[in-house]
Amino acid sequence: MEKEKKNIIDLIRDWLYESDSRKENDPEEMARDFQNGEYPVDYLLIVARPKTFMDAEKLSGHIRSGRAVIIRTEEMKMPDKQRLLDFLSGVAMAKDGTIARLYQDVFICTPKNVGIIEE
Repeated sequence: MEKEKKNIIDLIRDWLYESDSRKENDPEEMARDFQNGEYPVDYLLIVARPKTFMDAEKLSGHIRSGRAVIIRTEEMKMPDKQRLLDFLSGVAMAKDGTIARLYQDVFICTPKNVGIIEE
């Protein structure tokens, strides 16, 4: 029986919402591994699950470095979530990037060389 082919959006959605029993990897360590050529990719997309506003500094570093960041805020409480999104919106805009909502509690910050088109 032939497997059903999925488009990239379905694959990302499946990956975002799969049960996460694996150990969380450090995005900075992963970025270094990619930059050192351990993974043959041209672009690195960071997926983050911030817990508090204190995670903003690390996320803003990715945005300032020109990486796109998917931010899953479903584990955050509302005052911190709004504060984080306001701060990251400012960082993205300062770098001529964008921030957009993908789903209810999932956002993406992109650098200026990555466009977002909603279909």
